[in-house]
This record gives sequence, C-alpha cells and structure tokens, in this order.
Amino acid sequence: MNGADILILGRWLALSRHCNQVFLVAQDSIYRLGDGRIVHLERFENRNRSKSWAALRTLLRQSHYLYEKFVTPRYQAAVSSVLSGLVQPRLVCSFPSVGIWAADAYSAYCSEASEPCLIETHNDEVKWFREMAASGPNPLSRLVAYCSLRWLRKRLPSVIRSARFIHVASADEQGYEREFGTHDSFVIPVGVEVPAEALSRISGSDVVRLLFIGSLGVKMNLDALRYFASTFEPVIASGLGERLNVCVAGSCPSVEIVRLCEERGWELQSDLTDQGMSNVLARADFTIMPFAYLNGGKLKLLKSLAHGIPVLATSGVQGQLNAALPRSVFSDKPEDWLHECERLLFEPISDSETDQLVRATQPYSWSELARQMLPVMGIG
Repeated sequence: MNGADILILGRWLALSRHCNQVFLVAQDSIYRLGDGRIVHLERFENRNRSKSWAALRTLLRQSHYLYEKFVTPRYQAAVSSVLSGLVQPRLVCSFPSVGIWAADAYSAYCSEASEPCLIETHNDEVKWFREMAASGPNPLSRLVAYCSLRWLRKRLPSVIRSARFIHVASADEQGYEREFGTHDSFVIPVGVEVPAEALSRISGSDVVRLLFIGSLGVKMNLDALRYFASTFEPVIASGLGERLNVCVAGSCPSVEIVRLCEERGWELQSDLTDQGMSNVLARADFTIMPFAYLNGGKLKLLKSLAHGIPVLATSGVQGQLNAALPRSVFSDKPEDWLHECERLLFEPISDSETDQLVRATQPYSWSELARQMLPVMGIG
C-alpha cells in the first residue's frame, strides 16, 4: 500500500473500536471494519485509470488528475451501494478531489447527517500541484498539474463551507488557510502500528545493512534512491567496502527502480507479505531516508522507529518528529552517515537505545491517535 492507503486503513481500523460500524470503499474492495479488525471483505470489479489515461482525461475535461484517476463509474456505484444501505451515514473522503465529488453527488447524505462530511487531505494538495505546475519533469505533466490546480481552486471553496478537514501537519493546515481562508479543520498526524513485542533483530554481523522502504512506483522515492546512489553511497562504500549491504523493499517497483537496483547491486524485495517485510526489517541496521525534497515521509520514519531501527536521513526529515533518537543521523553530509555506519561495527546498538527509539513512536500509535479523533467525529 502507498502512504495514503496505510493512513486510511490504520486510522479507521483503530476508530472502528469506537464506532458502530465502518465501511471502507477501496479501489476494488469494500471492507467492513469493527473492533479494530477487518470483519468482512467484498470484492467488486474496478481498476483505477492508468496515469496516462487519467492525465489525458484531465486535459480534455479540464478536470483534476486524482479525480480522473480514482473516481470511476464502478467506484461511484460501489460507494452508492454502501450509502444506500445506511441511515444517516457519516461520510469520510480520502483526498479533497474525492470529497468534492462526494459532496456534489451525495449532498443529501451529508445534509441529513448530524456532523459534517470529513475530508482527509493527506498533504497540502495546492502546494503539491503548484510546484508540479512550475517545475514538473515535462510540459505535459506541468499542464496536467495546472489544470488540476485550477479545478481545485474553483471547486473546493464551496465544499470548505460545509466539510471538516483533517490535516496530517500544521503546515498543511496553514497552506489551506492561505489559499482558501479559515476552515473547520483539525491536525491529526499519521501513525504507526507499534508491535506488541520487540522485533527479533539479527545483529553481530560485520556487515552494515541499509534498508530503504516505500512505494516503489512513486517518483519521490525514485529520486531519493538516485540521490543516495550519487551522493551518499559512494562515500559510505569507500569507507566500508564489501561490508556494505543495501536493500530496497516496497510495492510495485517501477522499471527505473528495478534497473537502478540491478546497476548498483542492491537487493530488491518487492510486494512482500507482512511476514516478509518483518523479515527484511529484522535484518536492517539502519533505514535510509535520502530525500533531497520531501512531501510526507513520516510513515517511513515511524515504521523504522517502531521496530527499533535507527535512521540515516537528510536534514529535511528531522522536523518530522520532535524526539531524541539515538544512533540516528539527520544530515546532508554523507561523511556523517559513514561515521555512524563505522561506529556500528565496533559499538552495536544497545537494548536501551532500541527501547528509546520504540518509545518515541508511542504518541503516534494508531490507538492513541484514534482517541484524539473522537472529538473530531463527535464521539464521546
């Protein structure tokens, strides 16, 4: 799953402990959640539109890229089928573009509810498309971003008057306020599933194992791995030699990432099961976050720390978490990363340091964040 999928499933699984029932309509599945688990799963026939087809539709219809990618006729029918069976449903939408569609198509459901429609923004979407329109990789992507930005600015003001927005960061909330003015909003950060038991770590080796985790079809992650290959790996490899091992793990690797891993001799672990990911994490000494730019990233950081694994990250990642993180580096200097790698060879990470990393994630557990969400939901 990508970051938005992980956030939605994690947040609403936790909240299902406090709600009568939660229905989650995904790309081709309808989940019924209850008591913190998936109670029922029903599949339906649907596929998101391809990137190229969604981009073309955005241009032809002067629309929004995410709307055109996700909101297909079969998806609309699946949402309708769920809503039609509920009395006074509470509607929650993932991404503002979906919220705009839902507010238009299902205003009757929202107006009958005692609480407003909720919209999970995930990021500052205006900032994202504005930057893409200004400096996208090619003229077509810049034009698609411009159309999406114009559509959002035109359509979102009417929804803001009647919806409640959930932002994952104060900076995102402030960005929406600058663009659309004061709105009904809350900041509830992304979270993590903190393991009930400590991960059995494989240690004591004379090899330093670096792990990158993420959605491997996302351009930001490709750019990060390219940045690592050009800037950090050469310095670290010069100091460690054959004692350096790099692993890349995640879903749906792009052709570019597969090629990059082959060229660099990195291990690639794709589309892992939960147990497979646990095995990969158990072998890691550090996770790496080599982002020259960042939109989000907190999920990666929390996942690493929740398993007691320190991080090697660029300076832009540091503001993601306000906590002391032993054996972790937040620096744009590859020499600083190398120093911590070399230190590991003669000074293994202690149990107390591991415990401190895990404790730093406790305020961000899904169960704790669900308690913060209850007033937003009008519960309790």
